[in-house]
Amino acid sequence: MNKIDTFTGCTLFPIVINIELTDQCPLHCPYCYKKLEMVNKLDFSFLSKVLKEFSAKGGRYVLLSGGEPLLYPQLIDAIRLCKKLNLRTAISTSGFGIDKNSLDNLFKGGLGSLFISLNSHIQNVN
Repeated sequence: MNKIDTFTGCTLFPIVINIELTDQCPLHCPYCYKKLEMVNKLDFSFLSKVLKEFSAKGGRYVLLSGGEPLLYPQLIDAIRLCKKLNLRTAISTSGFGIDKNSLDNLFKGGLGSLFISLNSHIQNVN
């Protein structure tokens, strides 16, 4: 259980974490801070360990991001694990390649929220 520091009023352990699942992204936006030539993917067994520890210590919310999190091979498995651990999940995505079927699978797996980034270096688009 996550305890509250009575002096500061803050939790002693974070209740929200952001996990970057992969650096991979097909868009290559000129303003992106990622070094996309080094395509890394988080090992699922390590991710599972982190999520279990986070939940056990009182964590509540997980934001799955990247790169492009929709390209992470075990994304649905990660969402299902979060649901099993009573962690609310959200994904921050460019929406690249998303369709009705993939949306259905994400939400059936237990996804709580989906955020689509529409950022651009072009003022009219941004």
